[in-house]
Amino acid sequence: MPVDSEECIKPLPADERCSGTEAYCRSKPATDIYGSAEICLRNREKKAAAKWSTKSPAMRRGQPLLDCRMSLSEKCLGTEEFCLRRKGNQRRQCFEKRTPLPFFIVYSEECGAARDGKDEACVGSKAWCKDPDRVARYGSQQDCLKVRVEPPKDKAPYRRPGGAGCRGGTEVCQGTEQVCTALVSPDRRRDCFGSRQPLQFLPANSTGCAEAAGEDERCMGTDAWCKTKYSKFKYFDPAECFHYRGLDYSKFLRDLDKWVPRMASIVVENGASFAKGVLAGKVFALLEAGSEKGLDVSKADAETRKMTAQLMRELRERASQTAEMGVMNYTSELGS
Repeated sequence: MPVDSEECIKPLPADERCSGTEAYCRSKPATDIYGSAEICLRNREKKAAAKWSTKSPAMRRGQPLLDCRMSLSEKCLGTEEFCLRRKGNQRRQCFEKRTPLPFFIVYSEECGAARDGKDEACVGSKAWCKDPDRVARYGSQQDCLKVRVEPPKDKAPYRRPGGAGCRGGTEVCQGTEQVCTALVSPDRRRDCFGSRQPLQFLPANSTGCAEAAGEDERCMGTDAWCKTKYSKFKYFDPAECFHYRGLDYSKFLRDLDKWVPRMASIVVENGASFAKGVLAGKVFALLEAGSEKGLDVSKADAETRKMTAQLMRELRERASQTAEMGVMNYTSELGS
């Protein structure tokens, strides 16, 4: 038997179920009975020895204690609580004889099967081990994390909402953004997003818009999405929405203030030259096609105004596209 087996109800010095077979066979009560520790050990079946030579699987907490009839077994308490009820070396050996406890990210897949939102599978192992009660029992957050497997190296996928036919509060149905903003407390929002693949800054009508249902960032574009939908997802302001997509909005605006004067002078200089060229070209065209009566000034003026209005529309459209691409390039450079 391993140290603190499931049959160990109350730790006793000479109880094999609590001390483990090896320690028991080397104790005085056992040697008095068998004559030596070796004979005691040989009297245990080889199959049983082989069974307990491997680590027992760690168990998640079972049914509520009332359903377990107040049982203090590992199956009901779960491995963590079962081992924490031991002291000193017995506690250490209890954890060592079992496989490590699982590590959970915030709002993991197992959260859906949890009894409430305070479960480790919902709050995440980091927050769970940081809780004052766990710190007091383990000694530190780090000691609590040590009995768990290492955090996953690969981030969980970022998920878009599952669509109208999807039901339930799972991330597959609700989507990562809804989960990390509406279903997770604000103090765990950063960890929730941080354990998933990062969101991207998207242009309007980007890939995936065609199959999107309802309002979707892939169709609206990130700029419009964060500025108009930030309150829906309980972001403090658009800047927080942009933040989780890799854009420091305040810094971006400061940088923009530096770029605008320079860009304005370039636009004015080039725009003035371009306007002069358009006007001159139109006038020369009218002159070449003129009649014996000479240049019709009113007609030339009307044509020039029409050309200018069309030019301004094209410039606005190009400026909007350029600005959108500029923001995307800016966020890409920040992430590289």
